[in-house]
Amino acid sequence: MNEREQFAPPSAAGDDPGRERELPDPSRRTVLAGAAWTIPAVLITATASAAAASTTLALSFDQSAYSGQACSTITGAKVTVTSNGVPSAGESVTVSLSGGYTFAGGATTWTGVSAAGGTLAVPAITVPSVPTTQTIVATSGVVSATSSLSGTATSVVGHEARGASVVASYSPLPPDAVAIGGWYFLTPGGDLYAGTKLLASNVSSAVGNITDSHGAYVNYVEGGVATVANAATVIATYGNVPSDATAVGGWFFLSPTGELFAGNTSVATQVSSARGSMTDANSAQANFVQPGGGREIKGTAIIASYNSVPANAVAVGGYYFLTPGGDLYGGNSAFANGVSSAFGNARDSNGASVNFVDDGVAKVATGSTPYASYSSVPANARAVGGWFFLTPAGELYAGNTSLAGNFSSATGSMTDANGAAVNYVQNAAC
Repeated sequence: MNEREQFAPPSAAGDDPGRERELPDPSRRTVLAGAAWTIPAVLITATASAAAASTTLALSFDQSAYSGQACSTITGAKVTVTSNGVPSAGESVTVSLSGGYTFAGGATTWTGVSAAGGTLAVPAITVPSVPTTQTIVATSGVVSATSSLSGTATSVVGHEARGASVVASYSPLPPDAVAIGGWYFLTPGGDLYAGTKLLASNVSSAVGNITDSHGAYVNYVEGGVATVANAATVIATYGNVPSDATAVGGWFFLSPTGELFAGNTSVATQVSSARGSMTDANSAQANFVQPGGGREIKGTAIIASYNSVPANAVAVGGYYFLTPGGDLYGGNSAFANGVSSAFGNARDSNGASVNFVDDGVAKVATGSTPYASYSSVPANARAVGGWFFLTPAGELYAGNTSLAGNFSSATGSMTDANGAAVNYVQNAAC
């Protein structure tokens, strides 16, 4: 039998099932054929081992946070690339910015290649005029690392406006000052300013508002002492108020245990939220939430209960309450849903007023009746009181009128005679 016949399959017709097939001795060709099939098996095993030992990239920033002055640059940021713990050169890395931070020319992404030692020097990062804390992200393939970016405003001016007209400006102010209503500004370090005058230090909380006839009022907690001031003069302190209470407007203070004080008088317990203000004729007024619904108070007397208000609603001033689901109540009446923000206050003659953003539309209501919508206001703006709305980009609107940009904070209210009033902080433009 020749070799070709030796490997030919038996014919279906000629096989004898009863005869044992005779197996040939392996020839040289047979051995070589077996060897040829063995080699790929070895290669597959080696490839699998190599895959199991594949390199693992990791990225890291040289700092957990970077900070700079507004309108200046952050320099010196670095990313290190390692492969299985060893610095790796030649790796492509993309760095991304957000929140107004940019690279040269306004770009928000930049791609570079790691050098010897695995390091990648990030180009200078420009800090926006209204800096907020943002995240910087480095990415290589599916691997990423993050750090934070922040900035400090170098020059700010406080303003006070009626309607769309500025009536007063206050400079200089600390660059981190926040407008809290009336003509008051509070820094994160606890300095409270009335205009440009330092009124108090070591202040943990403060809320201000404007009135028609009696000027601006603010209540605050200074060094654990509950205090109320008119203009820049302290008019009362309240020794009965716990030192850890929070000022919520008017002469009202709310303790962490849920006890609400009107001056020195405890007026309610189990209170989850409260918001107050001063008016001309009716003095201090507030609304609050406790089990069973919403309440409204003038001075120390509860004047109305709203049992239809859900227990998880938040008091936003006047007689308005906002639920986490976006239902806005005026007393017992839910008159808007899809509300993302709302800010209300009481008045002497014209009833309570609230401004709010309802499904992206800026609105103002008196009582439970919306009477104005402002289509020019961006859908992502936030209601800050009166008829004022502030966008995340720092643009402030008085109704449909833009008061320009670079605003970091604003707090407004509605009065009887003078209409909408607001104070705000404006950062210098780059």
